[in-house]
Amino acid sequence: MLNMKKSYLIIFAVLIMIFLWAISPFGIFDVFNKRKINLDKQTTQVIKNEIKEKNIVYPIQQTRLIIHKQEQLSEVWITDKNNQNHLMFSDSILIENSQIGTRLYDEESIIPEGIYQIKTVNSKDLSFEIDFPNTFDIEKQKADKRPELTSNITFAITKNDLQLSKELMTEFLFLAKEADVKNTQILLFPNDFRSNQPIPNCLTCPFWIEEIYGSLRVHLNSFSTKIQ
Repeated sequence: MLNMKKSYLIIFAVLIMIFLWAISPFGIFDVFNKRKINLDKQTTQVIKNEIKEKNIVYPIQQTRLIIHKQEQLSEVWITDKNNQNHLMFSDSILIENSQIGTRLYDEESIIPEGIYQIKTVNSKDLSFEIDFPNTFDIEKQKADKRPELTSNITFAITKNDLQLSKELMTEFLFLAKEADVKNTQILLFPNDFRSNQPIPNCLTCPFWIEEIYGSLRVHLNSFSTKIQ
């Protein structure tokens, strides 16, 4: 009987520890909360009306934010229920450092290139962080024997690593919520691969940069609109 009570106490203690971890700053509930998007109803209703006018078939399967660093332009695309891609919004952006190439060290201000997801969201301030370094970045950092990357890359409507207009940010976050954050990507290009312009020369780029560009080219087939 004593051993049974002890077992129950151990199980109870373990459950308490799991619960405390879940609600802690490092717990699973907080991870979900950091990616939760909340926008005011009046704003979202305007966007919903725009979507209806474009005859987009719900539900939205995927949302993508495309950034062309050299042109300092952005596009928001969605994929609807029928796997049709739609350009929803495009606008100019402000980049703190539009240098071609990807970030290799924390002290650099260069914006990375590649395919990322939303890491955290601040709906009130209309900003979000991407999951830099992602798995690919970490793999290459270890292979190159570079210091660990701990930088945060922030997209915001105020001056930051990358500044988006309030209109584009609101539309992107709304469509990210509609598709679910896990089905949302941020694609960072050195320049618009759909143009006939070559990729600008990059003296600081690692030899494996073409692996990033190869992955980006695969995705670009879905987005036929060229920036004029």
